[in-house]
Amino acid sequence: ILAKWYNADILLGRGVVDLTSSRSIAISETNTTGRAYTVSISASQGNAAFGTLSISGLVVSRSSNKNTNNTSGLDLTVSGTVPSGESYIFNGSVATILEWVEYR
Repeated sequence: ILAKWYNADILLGRGVVDLTSSRSIAISETNTTGRAYTVSISASQGNAAFGTLSISGLVVSRSSNKNTNNTSGLDLTVSGTVPSGESYIFNGSVATILEWVEYR
């Protein structure tokens, strides 16, 4: 059984945790799970949207959209892997967080 554990897929026992209702822009979050996880944040803004995801103080993902044809609801998505014990923060000019998930 021990040999099977060592050969187990890295995704074994992980799942998507929807944190949309409990996360906010410009608030630092710390990974206290004991293992790395991936975070993905989707947001929307009317005329121009931009967002950055920083992990441990370094920008690891950046996205922007500009309304050039009078359409509404510009969306963006940023994502990255947060090592155990490290912090991340999402900053940007967005009106609505559409989805904020951590794949733990």
